[in-house]
Amino acid sequence: MARRGPKKKPLAIIRLHGSTHLYRRKDKELQALASIPVAPDWLKGEAKLEWNRVTSKLSELGILTELDRAVLVSYCQTWADYMDALKYCKTSLVKTGQGSIVQNPAIGIKNRALQLLLRAAAELGMTPSSRASMVKPQENQEEKGAHFFKKWGPCGLS
Repeated sequence: MARRGPKKKPLAIIRLHGSTHLYRRKDKELQALASIPVAPDWLKGEAKLEWNRVTSKLSELGILTELDRAVLVSYCQTWADYMDALKYCKTSLVKTGQGSIVQNPAIGIKNRALQLLLRAAAELGMTPSSRASMVKPQENQEEKGAHFFKKWGPCGLS
Protein backbone atom coordinates (compact mmCIF):
# COMPACT_ATOMS: atom_id res chain seq x y z
CA MET A 1 0.00 0.00 0.00
CA ALA A 2 1.31 3.43 -0.92
CA ARG A 3 1.95 6.15 1.63
CA ARG A 4 -0.72 8.77 2.03
CA GLY A 5 -0.21 12.48 1.62
CA PRO A 6 2.48 14.47 -0.13
CA LYS A 7 6.07 13.28 -0.38
CA LYS A 8 8.28 14.42 2.48
CA LYS A 9 10.75 17.11 1.55
CA PRO A 10 14.39 17.09 2.66
CA LEU A 11 15.26 19.58 5.39
CA ALA A 12 17.53 21.50 3.00
CA ILE A 13 14.55 22.15 0.72
CA ILE A 14 12.34 23.08 3.69
CA ARG A 15 14.97 25.60 4.79
CA LEU A 16 15.15 27.02 1.24
CA HIS A 17 11.40 27.54 1.40
CA GLY A 18 12.02 29.72 4.45
CA SER A 19 10.17 27.52 6.90
CA THR A 20 11.27 27.71 10.51
CA HIS A 21 8.99 24.82 11.42
CA LEU A 22 11.23 21.82 10.72
CA TYR A 23 8.88 19.31 12.28
CA ARG A 24 10.33 16.70 14.59
CA ARG A 25 12.53 15.14 11.94
CA LYS A 26 15.56 17.40 12.16
CA ASP A 27 17.64 14.93 14.19
CA LYS A 28 16.29 11.86 12.41
CA GLU A 29 16.85 12.77 8.77
CA LEU A 30 19.92 11.39 7.04
CA GLN A 31 22.05 14.16 5.58
CA ALA A 32 24.34 13.93 2.57
CA LEU A 33 27.20 16.35 2.10
CA ALA A 34 26.63 18.94 -0.60
CA SER A 35 28.95 18.28 -3.54
CA ILE A 36 28.96 18.20 -7.31
CA PRO A 37 28.68 14.64 -8.65
CA VAL A 38 31.22 13.45 -11.20
CA ALA A 39 29.78 13.24 -14.71
CA PRO A 40 29.82 9.78 -16.31
CA ASP A 41 32.44 9.30 -19.02
CA TRP A 42 29.83 8.24 -21.58
CA LEU A 43 27.86 11.49 -21.28
CA LYS A 44 28.60 13.30 -24.55
CA GLY A 45 27.52 16.24 -26.67
CA GLU A 46 24.44 18.18 -25.66
CA ALA A 47 24.00 16.08 -22.49
CA LYS A 48 27.51 16.94 -21.28
CA LEU A 49 26.97 20.65 -21.96
CA GLU A 50 23.72 20.56 -19.99
CA TRP A 51 25.45 18.68 -17.15
CA ASN A 52 28.07 21.42 -16.84
CA ARG A 53 25.48 24.19 -16.98
CA VAL A 54 23.08 22.63 -14.48
CA THR A 55 25.59 21.38 -11.91
CA SER A 56 27.24 24.78 -11.63
CA LYS A 57 23.87 26.44 -10.98
CA LEU A 58 22.55 23.77 -8.59
CA SER A 59 25.74 23.73 -6.56
CA GLU A 60 25.21 27.42 -5.77
CA LEU A 61 22.01 26.43 -3.95
CA GLY A 62 23.88 23.89 -1.82
CA ILE A 63 21.34 21.10 -2.28
CA LEU A 64 23.20 19.01 -4.86
CA THR A 65 24.89 15.81 -3.63
CA GLU A 66 26.62 12.75 -5.07
CA LEU A 67 23.37 10.86 -4.52
CA ASP A 68 21.65 13.05 -7.13
CA ARG A 69 23.85 11.76 -9.94
CA ALA A 70 21.29 9.36 -11.42
CA VAL A 71 18.57 12.01 -11.54
CA LEU A 72 21.02 14.47 -13.10
CA VAL A 73 22.15 11.92 -15.68
CA SER A 74 18.55 11.14 -16.63
CA TYR A 75 17.75 14.85 -16.85
CA CYS A 76 20.78 15.61 -19.05
CA GLN A 77 20.32 12.59 -21.30
CA THR A 78 16.62 13.40 -21.71
CA TRP A 79 17.62 16.97 -22.59
CA ALA A 80 19.90 15.61 -25.33
CA ASP A 81 17.10 13.33 -26.61
CA TYR A 82 14.72 16.29 -26.64
CA MET A 83 17.18 18.41 -28.62
CA ASP A 84 17.73 15.55 -31.11
CA ALA A 85 13.97 15.17 -31.57
CA LEU A 86 13.65 18.91 -32.21
CA LYS A 87 16.06 18.58 -35.14
CA TYR A 88 13.71 16.08 -36.80
CA CYS A 89 10.50 18.05 -36.12
CA LYS A 90 10.84 20.43 -39.04
CA THR A 91 7.36 19.42 -40.19
CA SER A 92 4.52 18.09 -38.08
CA LEU A 93 3.21 15.80 -40.83
CA VAL A 94 5.13 13.32 -42.97
CA LYS A 95 4.17 11.14 -45.91
CA THR A 96 4.55 7.38 -45.48
CA GLY A 97 5.78 4.96 -48.12
CA GLN A 98 2.16 4.15 -49.02
CA GLY A 99 1.38 7.83 -49.56
CA SER A 100 -0.71 8.50 -46.46
CA ILE A 101 0.03 11.47 -44.25
CA VAL A 102 0.75 10.86 -40.54
CA GLN A 103 2.14 12.80 -37.61
CA ASN A 104 5.91 12.99 -37.57
CA PRO A 105 7.13 10.26 -35.14
CA ALA A 106 9.74 12.68 -33.80
CA ILE A 107 6.93 14.75 -32.30
CA GLY A 108 5.90 11.86 -30.05
CA ILE A 109 9.51 11.33 -29.02
CA LYS A 110 9.91 15.06 -28.35
CA ASN A 111 6.72 15.24 -26.28
CA ARG A 112 7.65 12.20 -24.16
CA ALA A 113 11.17 13.53 -23.61
CA LEU A 114 9.70 16.87 -22.51
CA GLN A 115 7.45 15.12 -19.94
CA LEU A 116 10.41 13.20 -18.50
CA LEU A 117 12.59 16.30 -18.59
CA LEU A 118 10.09 18.36 -16.61
CA ARG A 119 9.60 15.58 -14.07
CA ALA A 120 13.35 15.29 -13.41
CA ALA A 121 13.74 19.07 -13.40
CA ALA A 122 11.03 19.44 -10.76
CA GLU A 123 12.76 16.86 -8.56
CA LEU A 124 15.93 18.94 -8.72
CA GLY A 125 14.19 22.28 -8.12
CA MET A 126 14.81 23.52 -11.65
CA THR A 127 11.32 24.62 -12.69
CA PRO A 128 9.77 28.00 -11.94
CA SER A 129 6.99 26.40 -9.90
CA SER A 130 9.41 24.32 -7.82
CA ARG A 131 11.54 27.42 -7.15
CA ALA A 132 8.64 29.80 -6.56
CA SER A 133 8.65 29.43 -2.80
CA MET A 134 12.39 28.94 -2.32
CA VAL A 135 14.35 31.66 -0.56
CA LYS A 136 17.95 31.92 0.54
CA PRO A 137 18.66 29.80 3.62
CA GLN A 138 18.30 31.71 6.88
CA GLU A 139 20.86 31.38 9.62
CA ASN A 140 19.72 29.03 12.33
CA GLN A 141 18.80 30.11 15.85
CA GLU A 142 22.16 29.10 17.39
CA GLU A 143 24.02 31.34 14.95
CA LYS A 144 21.69 34.25 15.75
CA GLY A 145 22.41 33.81 19.44
CA ALA A 146 26.14 33.68 18.77
CA HIS A 147 25.98 37.03 16.96
CA PHE A 148 24.07 38.54 19.88
CA PHE A 149 26.66 37.42 22.43
CA LYS A 150 29.56 38.56 20.26
CA LYS A 151 28.03 42.01 20.15
CA TRP A 152 26.85 42.39 23.75
CA GLY A 153 28.96 39.93 25.72
CA PRO A 154 27.71 37.32 28.19
CA CYS A 155 26.36 39.83 30.73
CA GLY A 156 24.60 42.00 28.17
CA LEU A 157 27.33 44.66 28.41
CA SER A 158 30.48 45.16 26.44
